[in-house]
Amino acid sequence: MKLKAAKRRAETGDPTIKSIYERENGDMPRWVIIRKTLMRPLKLLILSPIVFLVGLVGAVGMSLVYVVITSLPEIYEERYHFDKGPIGLTYFGLGMSQRKTFLLT
Repeated sequence: MKLKAAKRRAETGDPTIKSIYERENGDMPRWVIIRKTLMRPLKLLILSPIVFLVGLVGAVGMSLVYVVITSLPEIYEERYHFDKGPIGLTYFGLGMSQRKTFLLT
């Protein structure tokens, strides 16, 4: 942002063009920038109900994927009598379907 503002100042000759990270007496301290950067998404998550609900739905969905993926080896060992090596190949289908879904959406 600072470089973009500096470029714009050079193009227009307007010294009042500044980025949000610049002050009159120099740059903001790095900890202030980090704090602002970390607080913006948290404020959005807390203050926007839509963002919170979308995040909650995503978290529930990912937790279900985690449960399925972690239970597969036990199921394949006990029920289908797979050895340890071929069990890893069972994840190949899940990975390909997730990749296909990602590319289609």
